[in-house]
Amino acid sequence: GRWDAAAMSSDGSKIAILDYYSGNSSISNDAGVTWQKGTPNGNGVAMDANGKTIAVAGGNCVNGTGLFTISTDGGITWNTKTVDANSHSCWQSVAMSADGQRILVIGSGGYMGESTVYLSADQGSTWTPISAGSQWGGYAVAMSADGSKLAFAVTSGSIYLSNDGGTTWHAQDALGTSSWRSLSMSADGSKIIAGV
Repeated sequence: GRWDAAAMSSDGSKIAILDYYSGNSSISNDAGVTWQKGTPNGNGVAMDANGKTIAVAGGNCVNGTGLFTISTDGGITWNTKTVDANSHSCWQSVAMSADGQRILVIGSGGYMGESTVYLSADQGSTWTPISAGSQWGGYAVAMSADGSKLAFAVTSGSIYLSNDGGTTWHAQDALGTSSWRSLSMSADGSKIIAGV
């Protein structure tokens, strides 16, 4: 398979991996010794610190139909959540706070559609739009462990940062614009790594 995304609990015992194209998405409860299929397919996956809450972001990226699923029992059962009934975003990436309450998701409205970013503070029950810009496609989000520091990146655009839980945002212009594809953030939010 072609592994698209992975997430791990803070102690490394719980791992979720996604293989969007072959459907071999799986979860391990023993640090990767054994695997159980049944994880929804998607483009991005996030997990809380104890491995109980797992979120999968995906959808059909050609016609722009988004699918967001979440498990609050370690991947035993899954529920589909509506991020925005009027959005046609294909969800590309998801980040989660250590307690599983705050979730940040980014997508694009179909092939080469505008970036859309949404934030939930209640495990995906309700969502607040953060940004809908003119940049083509959004691919990456990151979050500190407490959910107070957030980042998202758009293709052919900038990396945007928030230090107040998503209330205000500013473009990180020191790196310029690029085709950003991945972001990762340290637990305290002081360090961010971005990839193209």
